[in-house]
Amino acid sequence: NKETVSGTGVDLSKSRLMLISSAGGYLPDSQEPFNASSHFGDYSVRKFSASTPFEAIAYAHEHYDQTAVKADPQVLLPLKYLSQMVADNKIGSLASVVNFMGYQPDISQVLDETIPAILEIAKVEGVDAALLVPS
Repeated sequence: NKETVSGTGVDLSKSRLMLISSAGGYLPDSQEPFNASSHFGDYSVRKFSASTPFEAIAYAHEHYDQTAVKADPQVLLPLKYLSQMVADNKIGSLASVVNFMGYQPDISQVLDETIPAILEIAKVEGVDAALLVPS
């Protein structure tokens, strides 16, 4: 950015939060996996409900060690923590979880495909704030 962003902050207790992860998470029962073995990357996104059980989520990503994720999925998708924050009135509500595969070597495709897809989901779901958890 050429200028520092300024202005009023977001009151999370009154906001709809979207969790965004570059972990390559998807629902194998209803969604295609990311093309994790492509040398060109995969610029698509997958979304699912914040109430999706961890057992229903798989990860298609070959560019990070998934050992910690298998031990505790909350390292990449802190859904239980965020749900507790909603219950404690620290966050207003949760929108869908949006996942993409973090290996995206072509920035023009990120700008032309991935970011617009995420922004469209945020717009449709009335998102006020986002939490990005990189893998």
